[in-house]
Amino acid sequence: MSPESLEGQDLALLNLRSAEGLPGSESLNVSETLATLDRWTRRVRSETERNYWRFEGKPEDYQNSLAYFRMLMLVTVLQEDFGVHYNLDRVHDIDFTRSQDLFIHGLVGSTNGGTCVSMPVLYTSIARRLGYPVYLVLAKEHLFCRWEGQGERINIEGSSRGMNSYRDEHYMSWPHEISQDEVLRGLYLKSLSTKESFAAFLTSRGHCLEDNGLSGEAAVCYSQALKHSQHPIYRGFLSRLIRPKTIDDFPELLAQQEKLQKKLEQQREAFSSQSTPMNSFSNNPFTSGTPNSSGVFPK
Repeated sequence: MSPESLEGQDLALLNLRSAEGLPGSESLNVSETLATLDRWTRRVRSETERNYWRFEGKPEDYQNSLAYFRMLMLVTVLQEDFGVHYNLDRVHDIDFTRSQDLFIHGLVGSTNGGTCVSMPVLYTSIARRLGYPVYLVLAKEHLFCRWEGQGERINIEGSSRGMNSYRDEHYMSWPHEISQDEVLRGLYLKSLSTKESFAAFLTSRGHCLEDNGLSGEAAVCYSQALKHSQHPIYRGFLSRLIRPKTIDDFPELLAQQEKLQKKLEQQREAFSSQSTPMNSFSNNPFTSGTPNSSGVFPK
């Protein structure tokens, strides 16, 4: 699919396709999940319209921003009405073996909950269905979403309970430091295109496969991610799996070599412990006397 064609794809569909076949996605039904998202979108739209009078009456409660009000309603409805929440078990125990923590099927039709890898994807997918100009944004080892368009630019942090909005400066040092050079190079804190978002999904798939012991399949995912985004971190993930092989990567061959080396050492020890075949002429039972000048023993 060309980058142009990819840009028109549903972000939720790309995310769910990236989760298919992974541990924890055995019960995933893509069409049913997408239908649920459509139903949730209708609920968000109706609640936003029903509560619009709140913004009209006191816009200062919503930072005088219609975009802020709309995203706050979206996050609130999803959390309060549909139980969207962070999986607290993952706060201190990161586990990439579980696809339901990495993709939105853990948030839709499941009580599992999500993480900062999946919750912003869900919010962005619903926002796109509502026609909002919302995009995913990469910080260092973190993902959030951003309203960027219609004259407004607001970062949306909805991984915790409720919604927060931080300036870019917040993410320059949290959760890990980002250099100004990395920002200028477009590596972090920029709104991602659909193909760049897809690259992030493929990378999450790669992490899940790698941590489940499927390094070969993980390498394929990382290489596919690089087709859509030349982010150096993706290249690093791939390089880690396709490094040059050493003898340590072949334990059976290493064991054979160690066994052969031990056998050779034993042979050397046995040989060195024996006397030389002819260490003196006088002890030779087949000769007597000493050689003459011609080097021949006399009769």
